[in-house]
Amino acid sequence: MKLKPTTYAPILFGVILILTEIATVVGRIIEGVSVDAFLSSTIIRLIVFLLPLAFYCRVTEFDVVSGLKFRSVPVKRVPFLINMALIFFVGSMLFRYAGLFLFDSEAFLETPAAVCFTAKSRNSFLHFLGTMILPALLEEVAFRGVLLENYRSYGASWSVFTTALMFAMFHLSAENLAYYLFMGVILGVMTLASDSIVPAILLHVGINASYEYLRPGVVEYLRQAGKSLILPYLLLALFMILFIFMFSGLENIYRSKSYQEVLESRKELLRKELEKARAAQREEKKETRGKRFLRILREIYLSPTFLICIVLFICLVSDVL
Repeated sequence: MKLKPTTYAPILFGVILILTEIATVVGRIIEGVSVDAFLSSTIIRLIVFLLPLAFYCRVTEFDVVSGLKFRSVPVKRVPFLINMALIFFVGSMLFRYAGLFLFDSEAFLETPAAVCFTAKSRNSFLHFLGTMILPALLEEVAFRGVLLENYRSYGASWSVFTTALMFAMFHLSAENLAYYLFMGVILGVMTLASDSIVPAILLHVGINASYEYLRPGVVEYLRQAGKSLILPYLLLALFMILFIFMFSGLENIYRSKSYQEVLESRKELLRKELEKARAAQREEKKETRGKRFLRILREIYLSPTFLICIVLFICLVSDVL
């Protein structure tokens, strides 16, 4: 049966959020008593994501094969994806600079993982697999795979921002909420632009690896060079240039996708779908833009389950629970 995403998608997010908090507590206990705490922590991480995702896909009849979009990326999309990755890394540098020198807070330099495990493997490959690749894969499957696809019926902008907001709340860091929101938007745009979840996974792995290996050097560089006003102006100028290229790339992607949709619409097999789409468009035209905006805003963010998720996030961040 088809279920309304504004009601059931927040339930999936809330369950993962609760399981993540439980997993963090259980992980700390295991690290104190287990011989192989790293393996145990990895298994817990898998359970936190795969169990609720499997149940959700089963109940909502979500097509895992086509919905998750594990597919190759067209070569012509690669420059745009590289540009988006650069936007993120430049933007994250600006974020850290602002936190360090404008807000005078060390908290902005930290980007804590959602599931806080301190156990490490002596094998460097297993450590890389368990702490960088696996978290990126599971989080992207959940947020840019299942949740993003469920909100697609409300439009690209709504689906990207909503899943980015969930992604930001998932990491339970009030200081870094804007950072994770920015990261979620970048990953969401990359997924929609490439029609594949693979670029988001690769960038997420790169972000995890850079935090693991490069963060101390970057922070020290910001402390030394950031006292000069030249660095933020250079970063801001580069960010704006990359942003201009991003909008140009989005326009080209929109045009090419529109052209492909027109060609596909001429096929006999899509006649019924086109009639349904035209009927839906006629219904939408009856609403003004303002009314449609308020309706979608109300359906997504004033959904009881979404409001419960926000309350749950606030309680977890403020250590009420």
